[in-house]
Order: sequence, then structure tokens, then C-alpha cells
Amino acid sequence: MSHPDYQFPPFDHFQFGNVFCGSLGPLRWRVEPLPKAEPPSIRGWWWENGLCFERREEGCPEKDFPLSPEGLEELQNWLGQK
Repeated sequence: MSHPDYQFPPFDHFQFGNVFCGSLGPLRWRVEPLPKAEPPSIRGWWWENGLCFERREEGCPEKDFPLSPEGLEELQNWLGQK
């Protein structure tokens, strides 16, 4: 189950190719749709060094999920385990 403080935009946001970044305390995350991947997917990253995506620590966890409302929910649950 995803953390109740993790706020995500609706699936349409990602369906239109938009990226989303968020934070909660020192935890940072980025969600990026990959519509041209085969199959289309949505990729999530999280890191805890409190810096921006470009300056995150190397080897931070990342994972791909299906580009669908269910995939977005899976991604939120994955992040909620942190």
C-alpha cells in the first residue's frame, strides 16, 4: 500500500508524457513515462540524499512498470515500501 503522504497526479498526466518529481522529508522520487518503449512503461526512481535528480547518488533504485493506471498504482506501492 502506498504511503498516504505520497501525492501523485492522475494517470492522464503520465499518458501525455509528463514527468513527475516529488519528495517527503529526505526521500526524493521521479516518475517518467516511456511511451515508445516496448512495451510502453513508466519508470520510477527514488533516492535519499536530499538532492535533485541530476545529483542523486549513483545506483539509486529504479524500476519499470506498465504504462497503465494499474502500473502507476504498482509504482506507488513500490515507493510506499520505502
